[in-house]
Amino acid sequence: MLTLYKIAAYAKKYWWVLAIVVVAIGGAVYYRGKKNVLLDILVKKKEFQDAEIEVIKQANDKKVEDIKIATEVYNKTIEKIDTQDKETRQKIKEHRKEIITKIIDGNKDDSDKLAKDIADEFGFTLVEVNND
Repeated sequence: MLTLYKIAAYAKKYWWVLAIVVVAIGGAVYYRGKKNVLLDILVKKKEFQDAEIEVIKQANDKKVEDIKIATEVYNKTIEKIDTQDKETRQKIKEHRKEIITKIIDGNKDDSDKLAKDIADEFGFTLVEVNND
């Protein structure tokens, strides 16, 4: 009888352990016949995850393709700008040559006036040096 009291006191003190054991046994008995249901749930979850991975891969592939297209457009634009810049520089160079030729033709005899006209045309500061 003393042992029965000890068991009852132990059960009162540690009731939660007994509750966990009962729930575990009940769950095992309940789900024993439902192994296929759990397996189906896991299979469907894996299929869903595989579908998500495929969507993510497709989105990444599209992103990579968009980056390639944007890079090609960027490179073509840079080439076009470089070409236009070269053409513009060449036109400016030719225009300056024409201006210098006109200034030189107009002032062949007077070198001081020639220097002054070139400085005025191109924004240079003319510095006069005395050779004393």
